[in-house]
Amino acid sequence: MAYTTLTTAGFFNSAVKTDLINEAIVSVPELGFLPVKGVSGTTYKSLVRTALPTVGFKVSENDGSAGTASTYTNRTYDLKCLSATVIVDKAVERATDAGKESLFANEQIAHTMAIANTWASQLWYGTTNDANGFAGLNSQVDLVVDAGGSTANSASSVYVVCTNQPDNITLVLGQDGNLELTDVREQLVKGSTGWYDAYVSSITAWVGCQLGNHKSVVRIKNITDLKPLTDTLLYSAINTLPRAMKPTGIFMNRKSIGQLRASRTATNPYGVPAPFPVDIDGIPIFVTDAIVNTEAIA
Repeated sequence: MAYTTLTTAGFFNSAVKTDLINEAIVSVPELGFLPVKGVSGTTYKSLVRTALPTVGFKVSENDGSAGTASTYTNRTYDLKCLSATVIVDKAVERATDAGKESLFANEQIAHTMAIANTWASQLWYGTTNDANGFAGLNSQVDLVVDAGGSTANSASSVYVVCTNQPDNITLVLGQDGNLELTDVREQLVKGSTGWYDAYVSSITAWVGCQLGNHKSVVRIKNITDLKPLTDTLLYSAINTLPRAMKPTGIFMNRKSIGQLRASRTATNPYGVPAPFPVDIDGIPIFVTDAIVNTEAIA
């Protein structure tokens, strides 16, 4: 982002009597809830057992029993480089009271928030969100419950996730788990009409998502106004999971949680508005800005 005299001088001069007010705040609880592991390199594989061996009783003495070996597969995961560049025109920096450090501190925080939001969006939507990013859960999840909505480009999804076993679903951070923030440097930057002196800093992270166990996440798809989210759909998703999988979190957006509350009010024998949903049978609900209401019908 390149600062201009209008924006920077407006926010950081002696006439401004308040701290920065942030109307662009986002909620991405998935980055705080899902486990994160650091890896070296940008590609790695995992070994997955997809079926148990078969065993049997001996037919007779001096004879063996029929049986087969376990079934295994290798899954490959690619990390993608998520980056941002902070650019401050030196002329603009001199026109403010804040100074270079304050300008960069504010904008680096904003860029880090944007990286978190983009990572979360890519987690759910994969290359539908950004074709240059990593594969998301929308293309990896095997267990799906269809809410039945049919209104084009107005759908949403809800995800039930299980993190009770290692590597069920994991966020992955390359560079051995590091997000790189470079020191501020002076650099010539090309503008629309010419070059100018600027202060520059970059933020870089190699990120991805590993769905190690394809039976550890259920997606409820095609949720619309006419086919809203209900407890029935949530229980259907939970019952789709293998019994060994314990749901530990449910992710949805604010519209879906409003639909869930409305469905609970409608079935309330007293007609009293239901409280704001925070869980279903103790499984916590997380509201995220990364899941949208404009999904295509799938």
